[in-house]
Amino acid sequence: MHGQDEIEADYDFIEKLTAEQNLDNFTQQIFQTIPPNILFHHTLHKLKKASCLMGEEINWILQYVETYNTFFLKNSFLVKNRFSRFDIDANTLDKFKQQVLKPTRKFISPEGEIDYLKHPILSPIFKDVLKIQATLRSKIREIIGTHAKNSVLQSDQYDIVSGHYVIAIRSDSYQNRFGVIIGRSQSNQTLYVEPPEIRAINYSLLEIESHLEKETYKVLGILTQLIADFLPLLWPIYKNILQLDYLIAKSRYCEQYALSRPEIIADNSLVINNFFHPLITDPIKNSICLSSDHSGLVISGPNTGGKTVALKSIALCTMFMHMGLFVPATDAQIPLYDGIYFFANDHQDILEGLSSFAAETKNYLTLLNTLQENNIIFIDEVFNSTSSEEASALALSLIDKILEIKPSKIFISSHHYSFKTLMQMKKSFLNAHVGLNHNQTTPTYKLHIGSPGSSMALQIFQKLSEKSTFAKDLVVEAQKYLQQDQIKYEKLLSELSTQEGILYQEREEIKKIKKELEEQRSSAKHLIKLEKEHKIQLFEKKFDRIIKEGEKIISQVKKGEISSSKTLHLKSIVLKKEFADEKPAPKAKSENMQLMSINAVNIKVDHSYYCTKSENMVKVISISAKKNIATVMHKHFKFTTSLETLFINQDKAKQAQTETQSFYLNSSPLSIEVKCLGMRLEEFKDTVEQYITALQLEEIPYAIITHGNGDGVLKNWLRKSLKHRREFQWSNIDGNDGQTRIELSPT
Repeated sequence: MHGQDEIEADYDFIEKLTAEQNLDNFTQQIFQTIPPNILFHHTLHKLKKASCLMGEEINWILQYVETYNTFFLKNSFLVKNRFSRFDIDANTLDKFKQQVLKPTRKFISPEGEIDYLKHPILSPIFKDVLKIQATLRSKIREIIGTHAKNSVLQSDQYDIVSGHYVIAIRSDSYQNRFGVIIGRSQSNQTLYVEPPEIRAINYSLLEIESHLEKETYKVLGILTQLIADFLPLLWPIYKNILQLDYLIAKSRYCEQYALSRPEIIADNSLVINNFFHPLITDPIKNSICLSSDHSGLVISGPNTGGKTVALKSIALCTMFMHMGLFVPATDAQIPLYDGIYFFANDHQDILEGLSSFAAETKNYLTLLNTLQENNIIFIDEVFNSTSSEEASALALSLIDKILEIKPSKIFISSHHYSFKTLMQMKKSFLNAHVGLNHNQTTPTYKLHIGSPGSSMALQIFQKLSEKSTFAKDLVVEAQKYLQQDQIKYEKLLSELSTQEGILYQEREEIKKIKKELEEQRSSAKHLIKLEKEHKIQLFEKKFDRIIKEGEKIISQVKKGEISSSKTLHLKSIVLKKEFADEKPAPKAKSENMQLMSINAVNIKVDHSYYCTKSENMVKVISISAKKNIATVMHKHFKFTTSLETLFINQDKAKQAQTETQSFYLNSSPLSIEVKCLGMRLEEFKDTVEQYITALQLEEIPYAIITHGNGDGVLKNWLRKSLKHRREFQWSNIDGNDGQTRIELSPT
């Protein structure tokens, strides 16, 4: 776990990164040119063992140093405070650049390719290689020209097999005079033959290439030894980039799940508002507030009601803070703990021969021996594998012993009747229970603070067994075995829980209605404003025209073109009528406003709607009312879209578009699929870039480019271009290599 200074530094970095940088662009700038960390880590260990590095491995080292030099040093906020533990000596870095980086970059490209012509030792050897290769190509073309007349060739092009320049002869036409057979095709219909005229030249080429390889190995060996002297510089650079990668991952996670920065406090209180489990879609949010005088929280209530989720969510908030992550809550005040413990339901260990109760007991004894100075402890269903009365007594004594040994906050869930009754009497503990929808016998997952809750086992069993003829009387019979005071107590808790559940549902309904009304009012205001602005613009244009017409009449009078008072009177009447006709009439409501607002609030999960973004019927997977978006599925493609793009059917969508066309200036949206067969390459490039831009602006969820099968110029250019665009991913459409589907990468 991190200390407070380190956690706060992580928090500052995450806030700085998400506030001032585009996270995707920021990440791409740093990591698009460097290899995965496992490869670089292996390379450094290989360097430490004095093994000779290959050109590609040396290039990886140069890329890491270049990334640090060009990116870290230009972004001071990366280095300030957060990376002081991995200090880089500036003099050593300059020395590495002068002695290694600059001279090596002259003959090793950023892609890891060796340019032999730019190295003083390797250049003359490589020139000999090029000279011999040119001679071979010239000779073999002459030989091919000679044999072409005899129709013995399988191809009019030469091949290179095992370093030998060869010609392709049909197997049924081969004669010894053609040369030595170097290889065969898989079908044995083609023989790769080395003509006798070039045999000696081939061996000369192999010899000089072997010499080049040997000298290259020597050059790389000397360079490896030189780089090895800079290991004390390379390790900190590597660790800095790893640390940055780790912090960016934190930032992405915090942004993805809408986590919030907590406040680290000095006292032993604990406040977490609207906490939730980040892996649950549209979770119910709860809040807790424990003062420094409170020792913990006891959660009771029905099975599947959310006790475990509540415990895990609080535990995650605590763990996330200690890891330097934001927490899944709107805000929180959490102290630093020396020990964090979580005990789940079943502790059974078959290998050690321990029953659930024995294993749980062993865990609690270990806990008592390992308690730190300040602890937070979570126990889900304490002593659930033994009798209720004994379990309650053991649980109470365990809590007392923990608090006697070390200061601790304890969160426990339990069904035990005696335990939750006696814990209600402890002023140092808060009691809470999870809610249940009593009409549907389903959990609400809402945490009600202040009182314990009934386990509701008999009621839930009765509800689930309504259709069973054998189980009808089981509840009545079971009640006979319970003590009357226990039945009354559970009934009282059940009634209390029922009333709280009803009140909670009513409050939620009121909140929902209030939110819908606010959204409708906001939408109405926006549309009315647009409508007014549009009509004002039209009126101003027509009013200007009427004024100009009036000025024209005045000019005609002055020039004597109009001399009759009757004519002047008639023209003035016409202008007055035009002015009266153009006066905007008041409109009570915008039908389009009603259509869009009703559309937005009535979208439901698992229902199908027409999506104007994809121009297809889609199925709604999930809805985020806060962001006003929905995740939808079309066939096997999943994407997000605004709620305003979803309509009951295509006719409703067209109706909305017709009613809004006078208020918006929309450009024509791109279709998701474009056919490019027969296009010239330049035209194809422009088309693809247009769709790439639309994807980046999220105007379309994905694009399907039809370019044709085979090894055409269009497909080759597109695939090669996409390899260098890491922000996109592509695939074939159902194995059809004539189409390419492009979408934004998920990370």
